Amino acid sequence: MRIGIRTKLLVLLVAVALLPLIVALVTITVGGRQFSTERYGQEISTAASLQAMSLGVSLSKEIEKFYIAIQYEPGVVKVLAARDEPLDPAAIDTIEAAWVDSTIESSVLLREVLDNNISQRLDLIKKEDPLIAEILVTDRYGALVAATQKTSDYFQGDEDWWKGAWCGGNGCIYTPPVSFDESANLWSIDVCMPIRDGKQVVGVAKLVLDISAWVKRRTGGRVATIGTPPIAASVMLVRRSGEIFYIDDHSHNGQSVSVEPLSSKAGQWYGEIAFGVNPGWRFTDDGMMQGFAPLNMPDRIGPNRVTMPSWSLVMCVPASE
Repeated sequence: MRIGIRTKLLVLLVAVALLPLIVALVTITVGGRQFSTERYGQEISTAASLQAMSLGVSLSKEIEKFYIAIQYEPGVVKVLAARDEPLDPAAIDTIEAAWVDSTIESSVLLREVLDNNISQRLDLIKKEDPLIAEILVTDRYGALVAATQKTSDYFQGDEDWWKGAWCGGNGCIYTPPVSFDESANLWSIDVCMPIRDGKQVVGVAKLVLDISAWVKRRTGGRVATIGTPPIAASVMLVRRSGEIFYIDDHSHNGQSVSVEPLSSKAGQWYGEIAFGVNPGWRFTDDGMMQGFAPLNMPDRIGPNRVTMPSWSLVMCVPASE
């Protein structure tokens, strides 16, 4: 069958007219998808930044509050300033050997540590703040002076946290890596700070904070959500090296799954997310969209330099959503 010239012209005109339209539709569709993805990425990055900022402010306020409560208590400073002679190493060894099995009933020293004016002050501070799991105070040599409960050992001067806060006698607010606290029986953030008499460091205090209670206070126990309609997001707190020390995982059909801290490492921990400097977002090979942001802390509190680990907050949602 022969096709007439008019039909050929009509087909040509239709093709010429439709081609730009098809290209335009494809461009709009692809561009709209990219725009939607970018917008959602910015949303999850912003949410992670706000959450990280909230946690950073919360932790700095906890430190400031405790610093004021302990440093500006004249009775505490007076007692520590008077402890200007170190214990004999042999005496420390004897105490340590008996400390593990000691009880309030059997040990005069333990009673003195747990029932003095400083320990009573520490008890009041602890009762006023549900985040606090334990507080202890040592003299300038590392010997225990007061505590809210029996500690795992008596002499603290050989512990890394104590050395970090003592800082060669200069004093520093020091937070060691997250760890399991045997005395408090929980995963904790330890805040260790010097106590000064004037400029001289006369003692060291350690504040043990419950990680889970800290995060839940900031979130009010609510599940983090992203977008409209809202999608439940998993939240992780991650060390600079990639180990996860807190996770609220909702990736299993929206159900929270408990994971032992430091038992796993965040996947694909490289590039911008691992630098821990700037907020951002990305896709992962396992089909997740992640927003991430560093937790920032002040450089100084009072006269003390602040030394903190580098932590990042990561929020995750399934990319398919």
